Amino acid sequence: MKTLVKSLFLFLLFLPGLNPQASEAVNLVREYARVTYGKDLKITSSQIEQLSWVLDNPNITPEMSADRLPSSIHREVPRALSRLYALQLLRSGKEEDYDAFILPQKDLNMPVLTEQHFNQLSELIRGLDDESYDTLAAAALISAVTLSPTARERAYVLLGTKPPEDSTQFLAATAEKATSIYPLAKEIAKKYHSDGQKFTVVFLPDSHLRHMMYNEGSLNMYTTLKKGFQSGKLKPQDLNLWYAYWVDNIAGFRGHASAKGSLYLTENTYRAMNQIKTELDKLQKDSDFNPVSSYLIERTQWLKLSNYKGLSTQEIQALGALAAMMRLFTPEEGSQLLIAFRKLPREQQKRWVKHVQSQLQTTVYATPTYAPALFANALILSNLAETVDKVLPFYLNALDTAAQSRNMGELPESTPLSFRVLANDKQVHTLLKKAQPKIQIDPKTGLATLKES
Repeated sequence: MKTLVKSLFLFLLFLPGLNPQASEAVNLVREYARVTYGKDLKITSSQIEQLSWVLDNPNITPEMSADRLPSSIHREVPRALSRLYALQLLRSGKEEDYDAFILPQKDLNMPVLTEQHFNQLSELIRGLDDESYDTLAAAALISAVTLSPTARERAYVLLGTKPPEDSTQFLAATAEKATSIYPLAKEIAKKYHSDGQKFTVVFLPDSHLRHMMYNEGSLNMYTTLKKGFQSGKLKPQDLNLWYAYWVDNIAGFRGHASAKGSLYLTENTYRAMNQIKTELDKLQKDSDFNPVSSYLIERTQWLKLSNYKGLSTQEIQALGALAAMMRLFTPEEGSQLLIAFRKLPREQQKRWVKHVQSQLQTTVYATPTYAPALFANALILSNLAETVDKVLPFYLNALDTAAQSRNMGELPESTPLSFRVLANDKQVHTLLKKAQPKIQIDPKTGLATLKES
């Protein structure tokens, strides 16, 4: 009887046209794409229909929310379409495509992505087979709908358990059943007579390139990739496909702020993600290689931190980790960072150094999420000195609170500490104003919030 009820529920849930709001959502996405891109973006009806799921999603990214921007639609829609547009520009790879790609970067006070490096990324995308490319195009849209009610319901029915609250973990948890959950994934598999295995590569669990760039976690960020290399399950072409997915993900990371072209994939961002790819290529050849240590050393060299006398190796690594988290790249920023760090009480400096040393090891807890967005909004609302003074100790306190919760058996090791709520600009403003802000963590979701005093 239970099997019959479940089968009937699946039939009703996956039957097209049951939701009277579906056609309205599709029309909204289609109109936004038309107004924003005109004929510059190639998008199919099935791609629009898949993306329309996101309009029911109450969750939005806090990334750069302190930059108030007018929006007529859920901000995951412009991010997804920006990724699709960037992917098409990279595949075409002409000079005019490069100009379109870097268009939003020209008003930024930082180096734009060079044409040489655009061509390098274009070569990566153009080197993919047709199924891999179509998988990336589908993934750019699917990654936007993960926490939508429709995706949650389908995932719950097919997985038999409540799906993760973190969007990237959601993708990993549903990757093997992507063709049954996401209509667009099913369409790709049918087109190429495949099983959709490529979605398990692009949505590889616990393998988040931006986490690696910002050094948000420990050596465990690389565990899945390392095991895949050692077993032979992940081939060089799989690493390229995974990396290509993250290149496109990063290209549209701030698509809600500037839809046409990549606002985020500047020369600095390229340096960071390309360095991670360099570390991964080394890890693929040598399983004993430590990519975290190597990456932090490279970051400190960009900021010329090794030029300062009196800094221990551990302190230099700690500053490199903080630079990665705060997205700092220049020697001038390195000097400012060192001054701000030195103004912290000695005990706070030691806490951060100790934390970074733990990141050089493989820990058991999941990588925290949205901390870079917390720091980014603080930098917009304040400055580097106050961000280090106020946000860094708070972040360390949050990590300690999470550790205590895990030790008491309340917060599962697999549930990441999430700063998604706290990273919102309004919360960051409150955090900066409070003398000693307290934190509380929901053991079911891992979401951290400010405790009422």
